[in-house]
Amino acid sequence: EYRNILTVTDHLDPMTNPPLRIAPGSTYTHLEQNTTRPNVEGPYQFRWVVQGVNYYYLFFSGGACCNDPDKLEPSGEEYRISVCRSESPSGPFKDQQGKLCAGENGGTLVLASHGDVYAPGGQGVFWDPDQQSVVLYYHYVKPSVGYGYGQFFFGWNRLSFEGGWPRLFLDFLDFLVLGGVVDYLLDVIDRFNGLWINDWDD
Repeated sequence: EYRNILTVTDHLDPMTNPPLRIAPGSTYTHLEQNTTRPNVEGPYQFRWVVQGVNYYYLFFSGGACCNDPDKLEPSGEEYRISVCRSESPSGPFKDQQGKLCAGENGGTLVLASHGDVYAPGGQGVFWDPDQQSVVLYYHYVKPSVGYGYGQFFFGWNRLSFEGGWPRLFLDFLDFLVLGGVVDYLLDVIDRFNGLWINDWDD
């Protein structure tokens, strides 16, 4: 939420039928609040077993999502995806350094701006049977294309939970794309083609 506060009902609280709202009298649990970011939103809880332990991971987006090119936030303050975890769906959620997500501005970085990927966020997480992997999906801005809402891109990456904390799973192709190698090679090819055409015309 834009108020920097995320609350959910306890997972055993009843829902109305149809489930459009929480039943009257239900209690709420404060899960996450971060005062160091312009806003925190898009919470998404995902359960995964690591070495026999059920962990609940709270993924969230923090920072400034979008703006005009001449009004961008300082580097590091734009949208990015972070995570905290708990052994209970109602918390307490802590980051990898042991900071609470609620009250201590906790949050371990999962994905931030890099190369031609700017302000990734609005995420979700699911198990993809085709990939045989947990997948993180999100929207992002591609500066080489534009910053308008209609120019946003959809991105996804496989996640590894080795060591108990989610991180991007990088195979060789992921490395090429995320490292900007592919964009660099395409730019070189474009430049080479342009020179070749110009020489041919002469």
